This record gives sequence, C-alpha cells and structure tokens, in this order.
Amino acid sequence: SSSMKESSSSVEQSGTSSSMKESSSSVEQSGTSSSMSNDNSSSSTFYSSFEESSSSDNVENSSSSSIGCIYGNPIHDIRDGQTYKTVKIGEQEWMAENLNFNYKKGNAGSSRSYCYGKIDTNCDKYGRLYPWTAAIDSVHLDSAFSMKCGYHGKNCSIPKDWKGVCPDNWHLPTKDEWLEMITYLGSLENAGKKLKSVNEWIENSNNTRGTDDVCFAALPAGYTGNYVYYNIGNRALFWSVDYFDEKNAYAVEFSNNANSISIRNESTYDAFSIRCIKN
Repeated sequence: SSSMKESSSSVEQSGTSSSMKESSSSVEQSGTSSSMSNDNSSSSTFYSSFEESSSSDNVENSSSSSIGCIYGNPIHDIRDGQTYKTVKIGEQEWMAENLNFNYKKGNAGSSRSYCYGKIDTNCDKYGRLYPWTAAIDSVHLDSAFSMKCGYHGKNCSIPKDWKGVCPDNWHLPTKDEWLEMITYLGSLENAGKKLKSVNEWIENSNNTRGTDDVCFAALPAGYTGNYVYYNIGNRALFWSVDYFDEKNAYAVEFSNNANSISIRNESTYDAFSIRCIKN
C-alpha cells in the first residue's frame, strides 16, 4: 500500500505493521493487485491515534454503559431474496452480516465477486469478496455518470451515499462513517475486540478474542490480493467508498492478533468484504 495523508480527519496516523499469511489458492482477476507480505515482514499499515481527554480505561468505562446489541429491521434484498440482520451502533445502522450478493458485470476480474477459495460454502458463511471496483459498481458509475473510478481512473468523485453493490436504501460506508462507529466504541486501538465475532477467529495467546459487544460480528473472511486467497480465520478487510488515488482506495482491517483496527489504502483490484450502512 502506498502512504497516505489525512487532510481534514481528526486523526493522526503513524506507521506500524500487520502480518499476512498466504494460502495456495489462486483467484482469477484482471489487472494488477497490491502485494501482501508474509508473517515475518511488514506491510504499510496506518493506525490512527485519537486524542483522549482521559486514560483509555476511562474511555472504556464511559462508553460501556451505552454499548449493547440493538437490532434494527432486517434487510430483504429484492435482487436475490437474501435477508440480512442489522444492528444500531450510536446514531448509525449497519448490516450485521457480510454482503453475499453475487455481483457480476462482465468477464473482467474487477467486475465480479468471489467466494473465498472458490468454495460456495465460504460465501454462505462469510459473504462474498469484492474488488473495490465491484463494491462501488464502477460499471454503473461509468455508464450513468461517465465517471472513471476503476483501475487508473482519473475523474473519480463518487456521489454522497453511493449505493454501489449495496441493497436499496443502504450505501457503501465512507472512511469517516467507519471512524464514527469506531470512535463511539472507544478508539482504533481497542474497538476491534468489541466488533469481532466471538467464535470464528483463530485464537492466539494475545488476549485478542472478540467480544462482539454490539453484535456487529466482524467475520475473518480473508481476502484476495496478488491473485491469491489469504488469511481466512485470521483477518478481515472491509471496503470504504473513499478513493485514495488512481490505484488504491481506503479499507478497514481487523486481525486475530490485535484488539485494534487499522485504516489502510489498498489496491482497487484486491477483493474484500462489504458491510453496508443505512441511508
């Protein structure tokens, strides 16, 4: 990933590293994809540090009284008949399951979605994986607005509350909408533990087991990058709608060995999970 500068966000960013584990399955995609490092090398990950007026313990205590599972009305996706649970977190309402809509507009790898390892049951459990170009429905942006938001796109200025691949009345979240939820739960340093599902993640000795405090149930669905499938059970990345540069967009990363969440810029050809937010 390339380095990034925040212009108006209230976060300060510093470099750190995240580990990646490579599997042997390949994914059919056109174009290029950003490379992922192995377990012993560092990748360009960006953690945001929020200024706290009190200690992290006080942040946890002050927010815990308002944290809990508040379910909204389920989504019925008229496109394929699937139903998704929803959950209210602060002033927002999110899908509480990963999107599993089979997006396919053409033969290019950037215009279709994937089941991890090409195994259908992985879609049933974890939802589908989407290149950013599929997540934002770049084919529709091009045909309806003559907006080039694919790989090497030059004129990408995505409309507010852009539906993308999401069901009607829902949209692909912005980076700021992700950060609003994370801030409501505390900070990037501790919200990952609160958002991760309890049982699906591969356990380690770092006391990072998910507690799923608000029933968001972030699943370790893995992802595709550099033409291979990676890290099911260990890692999850979710797209935001925000464009970083002509080859990259912003994503949110969860790991099994950290309580934190990172904000990254990733190749638009890599395929990640999708959680939609209500308009």
